[in-house]
Amino acid sequence: MSDEKLLFVEVALEFPVTVDGRDVSRIRFRRMKGRDKLTLDAKDKARDGGYSPFEYSMELFSLLAVEPLLTPAQFGEFDMIDLDKVDTALAPFVRSRPKTSAVPA
Repeated sequence: MSDEKLLFVEVALEFPVTVDGRDVSRIRFRRMKGRDKLTLDAKDKARDGGYSPFEYSMELFSLLAVEPLLTPAQFGEFDMIDLDKVDTALAPFVRSRPKTSAVPA
């Protein structure tokens, strides 16, 4: 096993989607940074009632997606199996998250 730190992770979708006329079958994500946590916290505080854990995850996915860039609403169109794959793949990159996973039980 390599001692290199993982900087990116790529998730292959089981159910590809079309976003802005482009087929998306893989998404590349970067590691979470402090500024991402600050952004999420500021958006959460500004929103009446705050984010549900699922909405928080959609915002997080959107912040960390680097190829392609996707909005939280676009992630909302993904199959739940693929959202679970993203959630699992990002877990090592994310320290401070709500205790509830993105995918309802």
